[in-house]
Amino acid sequence: RETVTTLARLDMPGAIRSLNVSNAAAVSLYAARAFLKRG
Repeated sequence: RETVTTLARLDMPGAIRSLNVSNAAAVSLYAARAFLKRG
């Protein structure tokens, strides 16, 4: 963690405790797109 410039966390409701990298990236990009669309 000393070398990272940005750290993100996806809070997961329910029993899911982890996602693989591709699923985490997809969820993050979807959320970022929705955020940017709102302005």
